[in-house]
Amino acid sequence: MNSTLQQLLAALRASVRHRVWICSDLQQWDPKTAEHILNTVFADFHSLDLPCEEVWNLGDTTDGKDPGRMRETVLLQAERFESLGVPLAYTCGNHDFDYFKKETSGGVEAVPAWKLLRDRPAWRTSRRLEDFYFTFDMGDYRVFLFGDHAAADGRWIVTHGKVHGDAEAYPHTPEAYDAVRKNMAEHEGPVISLGHYAYPGGNRPSPLMERLLPLPDNVRAHFYGHAHLGESRLLGEHNFRKIAYVDHQHVPQLDIAALEDRKGTRLRSVFLEIYLDGTFGIYFRNHSGKTWEEAFFLDPGRRP
Repeated sequence: MNSTLQQLLAALRASVRHRVWICSDLQQWDPKTAEHILNTVFADFHSLDLPCEEVWNLGDTTDGKDPGRMRETVLLQAERFESLGVPLAYTCGNHDFDYFKKETSGGVEAVPAWKLLRDRPAWRTSRRLEDFYFTFDMGDYRVFLFGDHAAADGRWIVTHGKVHGDAEAYPHTPEAYDAVRKNMAEHEGPVISLGHYAYPGGNRPSPLMERLLPLPDNVRAHFYGHAHLGESRLLGEHNFRKIAYVDHQHVPQLDIAALEDRKGTRLRSVFLEIYLDGTFGIYFRNHSGKTWEEAFFLDPGRRP
């Protein structure tokens, strides 16, 4: 059956300026399971005939503390996404640091997701493990991507929006976060915010990301992972809340997780279409059921 949302996508195709596939949280320790998930997800992706100019991956590419399995899982994902032949972006999530927390003496080699993807030409990621964000442009849009980060020697590690270890050694002061907010505001065009975590107001928000509030007026939306939809143990009453707003601001934030169905209930991701007039069309895909679950549209001239 050709659903209404499928018909809407077809009707708007000629108006698409940018289309991006946003995904997060494959989070598997077993490469065979990861391969099965990727087969399911990519078969559905290709069936949609929605070619994307970029892919943004918001972290937790791995799980567990076996470096060999972690590397194999990362390479499976790297090769599959690279087969699309488009620029790819990645930031660390908390599970990407599972092995590093156990073996800090291993340095950056103990964070195989970041280390392997950083060295592959198709991927954008942070230049240093200690960087808490990086930026890139897509047309007029400036994209800010925030993720977990750590000292290369493991003295401090940030996951879940908190500093673990030697908090006094954490180099990113509140003023450093203020400088990022100023950088956002100074961009002449619109800004898209991405992260492994939500701002306050979203599911399982990051305390450190609260330092970036209030967001400048040119931030159109925030997309995040980490909070696996359907994982009631952690999400409680917000078990299936995909759409929320940044506390006290008219900035929507969208939960796109997860590319796994062991903790969550379906294999999920999001397609972002930006149309010629600047409208955002955000489509929530259920790859398990091969259906569109919801869509959300943002008018470029909206005001609170």
